[in-house]
Amino acid sequence: RDNAPSVDPSATGADLALYLMGSQGYLTLVPDYLGFGDSAGLHPFVHAKTLAWAVIDLIRASRSLALAAGYPLNGQLFLVGYSEGGYATMAAQREIETHHREELAITASAPMAGPYDLSGTMLELALSGTEVPNPMYFPYVLVSYNQIYGFEDDPVDLLAPEYGDRVALLFDGEYDRGTINQALPPVPLEVIEPGLAAVLLSGDYHPLVGALQNNDVYRWTPESPTRLYHCLDDDQVPYANATVAQDWFSAAGAEVELVTLFFGDHSACAVPALLGAKRWFDSLAILP
Repeated sequence: RDNAPSVDPSATGADLALYLMGSQGYLTLVPDYLGFGDSAGLHPFVHAKTLAWAVIDLIRASRSLALAAGYPLNGQLFLVGYSEGGYATMAAQREIETHHREELAITASAPMAGPYDLSGTMLELALSGTEVPNPMYFPYVLVSYNQIYGFEDDPVDLLAPEYGDRVALLFDGEYDRGTINQALPPVPLEVIEPGLAAVLLSGDYHPLVGALQNNDVYRWTPESPTRLYHCLDDDQVPYANATVAQDWFSAAGAEVELVTLFFGDHSACAVPALLGAKRWFDSLAILP
């Protein structure tokens, strides 16, 4: 919680976005997601609606503040985000274009390295039995989605007995990613309750699968200029998330460009992706 943009912008790279964009004449907004900063409770991790609302509410509040302060805006709106922020960008774009197009007109959108295909690419990774750099992600989804959808009365019942009690407590917002990762085995499959793991591996239906499908954010047709940025060698959010989304958009008739980057793994690619998106935005922006 203390690493939220409003508390420590440098912890998530928000400071870079603020300086890079704000110094060039963009009014730059970086939202605290629910459960972070001053927001109490568990963060609804990769939950499309609440992430979209966090973005939209901050845009609305900032426009009202700018109007009250006499700060001139030109009406252009650019969306960009990386990792969960890339997912939030696509979720916000979908929400705006589906329900708020008369209020908000998107000039361009650049989702970057997001887990858009939760029910496919990301679930397959979690069930693959392989080691991952951040084993906290899948149990974070389990605990978060259980709070939202209520699969079990106690989220501990979704987790392997040897980890359940400890893991559920680690997501209260007081511990950082590194601390949680150290408390988990590097193979996500080992953290899942064996009965649940068996159901998921068999391909049988479980409400969790339905929730993941409900939060896939690519099954729609973008209308605004959109570019997906993703490194081919992403080790945390596989590149297939971008290709699955791109294939869907192409089949739906949307002209969405996939910009494939070659700067290394997930962490190494963040800055080059942001710089690439900024160059594209600059080509479209009306700046002072």
